[in-house]
Amino acid sequence: DAIKSLNVAEAQQIKSFKILIIDSFLLCLIASILYIYPFSVLTLCTLQVIIRAVTINLFLKIGSSELINTRGILAYKVKFIEIKELVYANWAFVVIGSISLLYWRSAQIIVSKLLTLTDVAVYGISYKIFQIALIIPLIVSSTVYPSLVRKYNPDNLAELKGYYQNVFFFYFSYGLMAFTFVYSFADLIVPLIFGDTYQNAALYTKLMFLTLLIFPTAILQANLLVAMKLERFDMIFNIASLVLYLLFCFVGLYYVKSMKVIVYSVFLSFMIFHILQDILLIRKGVSSFRHTAMFYGLSASCIALYFILFKLVNSYVSFFILWLIVSGCIVAFIPKANRFVMNKLFRKASATV
Repeated sequence: DAIKSLNVAEAQQIKSFKILIIDSFLLCLIASILYIYPFSVLTLCTLQVIIRAVTINLFLKIGSSELINTRGILAYKVKFIEIKELVYANWAFVVIGSISLLYWRSAQIIVSKLLTLTDVAVYGISYKIFQIALIIPLIVSSTVYPSLVRKYNPDNLAELKGYYQNVFFFYFSYGLMAFTFVYSFADLIVPLIFGDTYQNAALYTKLMFLTLLIFPTAILQANLLVAMKLERFDMIFNIASLVLYLLFCFVGLYYVKSMKVIVYSVFLSFMIFHILQDILLIRKGVSSFRHTAMFYGLSASCIALYFILFKLVNSYVSFFILWLIVSGCIVAFIPKANRFVMNKLFRKASATV
């Protein structure tokens, strides 16, 4: 993670991406072997540790621009005062990172303690598919965040505001496309990959992807707050989101023992998280009430249109009809500057993936 951040700072993200592709290929290879020749979980864990060792060695040799090496790390004497200064300067980010980990891992614990073992597997499948969908906005963020930092000028927010609102359309469009795609094709894809045993995973995957309608833009707005040196507000919003999520979960599960409670709790807590971000950005002059209302209005309108089409025609056709309409609207109404930024980000994300 440290070396990946170094590569972002040096605009050399391609190094991290190449190494992670190798890492992913090796992990995929193990999974493929497991299909042909089953082996124990202990063997699987050992192989994963070996692959991670190879990956970190590649990061040290290729990804660090030769600034560090294994010998140098082992020889370096870490001073307590340096750790103290580092943690003190970045404590808000430590809290944010910890909350993010707690947020998603707590769901697995809650499912395992309060629901069935089948629900544990179904949640794991739904969450993994959800993670795959997050790859593109996270990749794009590694390019967008440095641009937000460069464009931030407390005395003149016009350039930052224009760039943020242009990029916002890409994140919004991606979230909408991912949700509608999964809702249309999950019933076909999920059983095909995971088998009929976990057929219910398709339903919960579709419900989990409700959160993807707002998650990409929430990532963008979190990056914007950090670029504006407002990470303490982002930390407070993350804490509030975690508390609300746990509250919704436990209250809901007290009355209804269903994984739907957890999925809806995730969506509601992220919706409130997004609204808190919106309010702060409006107050800081980077966003506007019109921009925010347009986002929620377009989201609701597109989803309503999609479900109308879903009832009139089959799920596959409804996806393509919706995106023909949306694409036509983008060409007709979205300014050329916005389309240029969206095309540039889409090409960069596609090339990276």
